[in-house]
Amino acid sequence: MTALVAAHPEPTAMPLAPARIHPRRPSHELRETTSPELRRRRWMVGLSLVCAAIGRIATLCQVGIRKRLPDPPSDLFDSPRVNAAPYA
Repeated sequence: MTALVAAHPEPTAMPLAPARIHPRRPSHELRETTSPELRRRRWMVGLSLVCAAIGRIATLCQVGIRKRLPDPPSDLFDSPRVNAAPYA
């Protein structure tokens, strides 16, 4: 009987250490560049902060700290009427 020996690839050389990047470079790139990718990231961070603030306002109403939700400046919104609806 012949033994099957799995072929192992030759060990490769370790990759060279990455070039050292000055700590201020990524910070500067994140603050100063205007690439489409960074613009999308900034929008996502801003929108998530807005959503977190809205969630906190709703939580204050649900636990009774705040008695009424603030309405946007429009006649289309009436939060007391909506909150008092039977299906709410």
